[in-house]
Amino acid sequence: MNEFATLLMAAGYEPVKLGVSGAWHTRLMEDGVQAMRDYLAGLDIASPEHQVLMNVTAKSEVAPSIIKENLSLHLTHTVKWTESLDTFLNMPTSVAFLEISNKPYLGNMFNDFAGVDQQRVMHCRKAFSDAKVFK
Repeated sequence: MNEFATLLMAAGYEPVKLGVSGAWHTRLMEDGVQAMRDYLAGLDIASPEHQVLMNVTAKSEVAPSIIKENLSLHLTHTVKWTESLDTFLNMPTSVAFLEISNKPYLGNMFNDFAGVDQQRVMHCRKAFSDAKVFK
């Protein structure tokens, strides 16, 4: 990767190494979509008590089958981040953003939006440790 970056710089480009561990949200993950569907099919996922905002559609979902399909599509589909944020920011103030990821990342992007109450934004690790979301 470093050699390729050197070639790009020599050609006048400015390469930026992304802090990701895979080719998520690209066609390079196509082989994993069916494997993810098969894996999720074996999980018993109940209808959530609260709507789940899916960033592959920028829509809220409660149907387990649709949530599972959207999770599978996350491997290859572009994230509709701006549309998802617009949807979230137009929800009632009682709605919270719970980031489910290995490390807090997406929630920090809310800092770029004026008027966002940071109390509405939480990472899953903090939620589990505080148990705020589950009260």
